[in-house]
Amino acid sequence: MQPSCRICLEDSAVSDLIQPCQCKGSIRYVHRRCLNEWRAVSQKRNSFFSCELCNASYYFSDQGRRRSHVRYFAIGLMAPVFCGIVVGSGYIMKIVELFLTQDFPAWKEFLSIDKLHVIYGVLLPAAFGLGPFCSVINIGTPHILNLALNGFSLDSITQFMLEVIVFAIGIIIGLSRILSWTYERTLRKLERVLLDESQILDLQCRGSHIKHNE
Repeated sequence: MQPSCRICLEDSAVSDLIQPCQCKGSIRYVHRRCLNEWRAVSQKRNSFFSCELCNASYYFSDQGRRRSHVRYFAIGLMAPVFCGIVVGSGYIMKIVELFLTQDFPAWKEFLSIDKLHVIYGVLLPAAFGLGPFCSVINIGTPHILNLALNGFSLDSITQFMLEVIVFAIGIIIGLSRILSWTYERTLRKLERVLLDESQILDLQCRGSHIKHNE
């Protein structure tokens, strides 16, 4: 009985099939063409790089060489991508401010990018890291206003300083998270593009291919 492709289910000679992952039994073989078509249309994010059934990563024919360059490209692209996020976030904050104040400036003034726009654009992504810290010591605008209205005691000043420190740490954490998110997304997209035409190796051929590259 000839093995069959687990995607198209057509019987084929073993020479026409590959075993790209750790799957066993009748589902271990697949046509390279069928696998590439499935990787292109699958809605699962990791399907392009790994098997959906056994979660083993695919090995590409020039994976080592290409991935060593991809990381440099990703780092280089982080700057324009992050700048785009900052500019876009600044416009989002401006729109929110317009609805709150009902003060609609001229288009030229709205589209201008000044220091306040950049501050808005940085603070919005940084807000991702503020949530856990704000809940730890009950930091928030109402509490700060209460301190301002009722006066500062030694204890209140100490707590206020702690909240400012935590707020600053939250901004740093938030920026770190958005930078990490930008890097991971950029790296993933670049890998997908650069490995799109690479040949997925058969499981039995990986060892010899790795030794040959070394």
